[in-house]
Amino acid sequence: MSDNLFRCIVSLLDKPTASLIVTGARGAGKTYVCKQVATALRNHGISVGGVLSPRVIDEKRTVGYMISDLISQEERLFAAEKPPGIKTGRFYINEKGITFACTAIERAICSCCVVFVDEIGPLEISGNGLFLAARKLLAKRSERMAVLPVLIIRPSLITTAEKLFPLLSSADRWTAG
Repeated sequence: MSDNLFRCIVSLLDKPTASLIVTGARGAGKTYVCKQVATALRNHGISVGGVLSPRVIDEKRTVGYMISDLISQEERLFAAEKPPGIKTGRFYINEKGITFACTAIERAICSCCVVFVDEIGPLEISGNGLFLAARKLLAKRSERMAVLPVLIIRPSLITTAEKLFPLLSSADRWTAG
């Protein structure tokens, strides 16, 4: 599965306004596959940055999410079932986690060929969370900068995300699972 995504990303690197949406149902393995692909890209000399949000699992149940900076490999708590934070669904999004993630994305825009954003979710759809960092990333691609945005978006949010970020309406798509 990760080989297909790897080939897809490599094929898009030479397309000046390309972007990629990685989609799939909850639990389909979007983050896991993106982490494998980020490592493979690095091993092939392609600079990778941005953020991935691996699950925090306790007894087979998702109880939160970390946020992992793909350049520094640092991680912070991003979402938990208990406050503090911004309530979104059953989780509270940690504001320090948002700041950490946005900083990682903005740093990657200036220094990497491929920038992952995991994920464009309900908080971003409302104009919060990683929204501004994602908008900066997509603006660089529309300026034909040498950076490929890879955005992880649940299927139910793609149409709304395309309205917020018009560049995504022409994005290639890869489905996990």
